[in-house]
Amino acid sequence: QMLPESVAQSLKEDNYRSEMFDSATILFSEIDGFNDLARNCTPLELFDMLDIIYKTFDARIDHYDVHKVNKIKVN
Repeated sequence: QMLPESVAQSLKEDNYRSEMFDSATILFSEIDGFNDLARNCTPLELFDMLDIIYKTFDARIDHYDVHKVNKIKVN
């Protein structure tokens, strides 16, 4: 209910794309090679890496009125 209908439909169809709306910008990002990283490191190493990435991203968006939703897809 918090996403525009077109975005919700795209998520259901695994069709990730960024869109811009008058009242919101939705960003989908991907960590290149994430599946290989996940397979080749320990759970703690993977957790630490994701923690650094998300803390860095959070520090950048703290200055704006932003609502962040995380979705991690692992193949």
